[in-house]
Amino acid sequence: MALVLIRHLLLSSLTWLVISLPDSQTLEVEPRDNVTLSCTNVSTSPTVALWMRGDNTSKPIIISSVFGTDSSSVRYMDGFQQGRHVLEYNLFFINLTILQVEVSDSGWYFCLFYHKTKLVVVNSTFLKINGNDAFHEEDDTNYKSDEQLIMVGGILVAMIAMIVLVVLVIFAWLVISLPDSKTVEVEQMGDVTLSCTNVSSYPTAAFWMRGDNTSKPIMISSVFGSDSNTVRYMDGFQQGRHVLDSNLIFINLTILQVEVSDSGWYCCLFYHEMKLVMDPDGITYSSLSFPQKKNRRGRPKSKNNPEANVVYAATR
Repeated sequence: MALVLIRHLLLSSLTWLVISLPDSQTLEVEPRDNVTLSCTNVSTSPTVALWMRGDNTSKPIIISSVFGTDSSSVRYMDGFQQGRHVLEYNLFFINLTILQVEVSDSGWYFCLFYHKTKLVVVNSTFLKINGNDAFHEEDDTNYKSDEQLIMVGGILVAMIAMIVLVVLVIFAWLVISLPDSKTVEVEQMGDVTLSCTNVSSYPTAAFWMRGDNTSKPIMISSVFGSDSNTVRYMDGFQQGRHVLDSNLIFINLTILQVEVSDSGWYCCLFYHEMKLVMDPDGITYSSLSFPQKKNRRGRPKSKNNPEANVVYAATR
């Protein structure tokens, strides 16, 4: 099951690499000026947005990120001071302002959104600071086109490396930490709550996924922090029968009026410290099964038969 989950996560992650590259623009400013790089919000629902930067001498790096319009989710990466780099955002735009620009700020700037299972590049701007001799070649249109291709290639390489790293981390963690399971019986048409402890001390994305031995894992629902407005239920999982309950302590999934078709593995994942984790302190799998039916002679079915109708929950 762990290998199936990893394979699905890898295949899903590869869809991020479908990038829509817009026309680029060059913005020329003087040293010590303030400059705002504009980016239109392409998503109608809260999602992750990133500003990245790079040049022809280094790999692209993330400057800042935000989820929707939640101010508590804004992050500035190492090397980019919050005082000089300011992320402005609302339902219409995600802009990056750089105060008192320096020659070292020259380079390509990209705005990206996680939109419809893809990372989409919305803005591509080359920031040229006058007095930067290293970029005089930017006056050559052909050079700029070649430079843009180099940057896009760099972004793809960075994304692939990040995906491979995440998959390796998940694989290593699952192999080391997979515990024994325990079984809890419930009656059909009863209600059950799958409990998951929040492993993050700040708002982050959390997911509930489900799978069994016959199909690939699929996402049931997701939430960002404890904001009920960010709760999403995937196709096939009705909000009326699946209820996601979250706060600073837990992210629980309640299934109302459970059916035999609800059988399978259930796991809770968090985006925590730049990687997907289940529970770094040690996850335990508990299982939830339906009482065995009696055969025609009034005796329970043999215990040697595999437990086909089992719901597995990730709890702590």
